[in-house]
Amino acid sequence: MRIRKLAAVGAALTATLVFAGPAQAGTATVYGCKSGEVCVYKKGNSGPSFSTYGDWAPTSSSKYVTGNVIFNNGKRYPGFDHIRWEGHMGSDKYKGCLHYEETTTGMTHGSSVYSGSAITFTKMIWGKECGATEYGMQRR
Repeated sequence: MRIRKLAAVGAALTATLVFAGPAQAGTATVYGCKSGEVCVYKKGNSGPSFSTYGDWAPTSSSKYVTGNVIFNNGKRYPGFDHIRWEGHMGSDKYKGCLHYEETTTGMTHGSSVYSGSAITFTKMIWGKECGATEYGMQRR
C-alpha cells in the first residue's frame, strides 16, 4: 500500500518536474540541477541539497544524503546516462533507476522519484538503460 501511494505521489511530482520546462539537451540547469548531474532535494527547498556528476557511494553512514526527490539531469551518454540509486526509510530499504529522457526534438527533461517521507540515499551509480522492473522506486 505504501509503495502505491508513493508511486501516485511520485507520478504527480514527476509530471511537475518533467513537463514544467524542458531545456536544450546537455546544456541546461533544471531546478538548480546542472546539466550532467544527479540531484537530491529536501521537501520545501527550492534547489538541490546534494548533487554529483559521478558515481557516489560514501564510505561511512555519516556522509549519506537525505531528501525527498532524486532527479537525473544527466547528459546523453549511451551506456552511462541512467542513474541507479539505493537508500532507506527507517529499516525499509529501497532502490530504483532513473532514465535519462530526451524527446524527439532533442530536448531533455530528466526524470525523478518523489517520496513523501525522506529517503536516506546510500548509493548513486551511473550506467546503462534501466531494466523494465527497475524504474522508479522498489522495495529491496
